[in-house]
Amino acid sequence: MKRLSSIRRIPGVALLLVAAALSAQDLVPYADQSVVSKEAWLWNDDERIAARFDPVKIRERAAAVAPTLSSSSRAPDEAQGLRYMAGGCRVNGATVDYSYSSGTAFGRYPLRLTAISNFSDGNVSITAKACSGTGVCAQNSANMNRFTPSPGTASSTIYATWLEEDEGSEELGPVYIPRSASYSHGIRQLYTTTVFTCSEIGESSHYQVKDSLVTISGQDPMPVWGSTVEVRGTISWWISYRLTESANPVGCTFPVICSSKAGGVAGAFGYAPSVHEVVSPFTIDGQAAVITNGSVDITFQ
Repeated sequence: MKRLSSIRRIPGVALLLVAAALSAQDLVPYADQSVVSKEAWLWNDDERIAARFDPVKIRERAAAVAPTLSSSSRAPDEAQGLRYMAGGCRVNGATVDYSYSSGTAFGRYPLRLTAISNFSDGNVSITAKACSGTGVCAQNSANMNRFTPSPGTASSTIYATWLEEDEGSEELGPVYIPRSASYSHGIRQLYTTTVFTCSEIGESSHYQVKDSLVTISGQDPMPVWGSTVEVRGTISWWISYRLTESANPVGCTFPVICSSKAGGVAGAFGYAPSVHEVVSPFTIDGQAAVITNGSVDITFQ
């Protein structure tokens, strides 16, 4: 009886082995397996492993982190491994730093470029390339264009009044005589625009405010004057700089006399910055003058 009992157990073991084999076969990842009909949070461990190694799902995960590409440059649709790694980002042929962030459909590679002010005028080529662990690559290109137009200009007429000292008489001493004069006041504001064919976060490099050149012209007596420029709406929000003596932008013909000052700061970038220039002080013949229209404004949009 013991022997018979042992023999009868053999089919049971065989059936158990067959059942185990079938269970293992069920783990082979095919797109039409029953696991696809269940919500992911209802999967057991075996079903999660099966989904992980499903060739179809591998392709889907690889596509989810691929960079945005045109249809003509997309990599072949084949199993590409489980993760994408950057193959390099180049600007005018030179490799630059970047970071990676995934989107809802494609991977994104924000570039960490050198300061925009380091690029000269003209067109700059930007190419990003991504490769899978299996060596399948795809790339996308964009351009950055830098352009310096004619300077922005603004002008006003400064009206000045002051007291001119006169010797007077020995009995009364010196006396002060009211004087007045008008002076032309103008600013030439240099700037450069930057335009990308790809997305620029914040678009803060749209305008780069450069040197300011302020000129005051008139006839004797000419003032001793100073000028301060304030730039708002930049990355630093508010920038202020003092102008210093400069060559005149145009020649003045006698009896007109010109006096110019210039200055600026590097990196004054903004989407729509504004420039506010103020003339102060304004002294004529050693006397502080009271002036009107001593400021001008330029807005870039």
